[in-house]
Amino acid sequence: MIELHGRSVIVTGGASGIGMGIAKVLSLAGASTLLVDRNFEGVQKLSDSLEGIHVPFKADVTDVKDVEKMVS
Repeated sequence: MIELHGRSVIVTGGASGIGMGIAKVLSLAGASTLLVDRNFEGVQKLSDSLEGIHVPFKADVTDVKDVEKMVS
């Protein structure tokens, strides 16, 4: 498995499905993540279940203002 210690990754759709799966694999590889989804409770729950630094963030990636907040 690739080592991602010291790397930060933005994961969209992190509350379920493929996004959640990607976040779990990135966590195992040592990456820190910004877990983004419209479902804040879902990404909060995922964040709490992962080891390392994983920050939940509520955003709709189809909304420009939400995306600007996410990357600022």
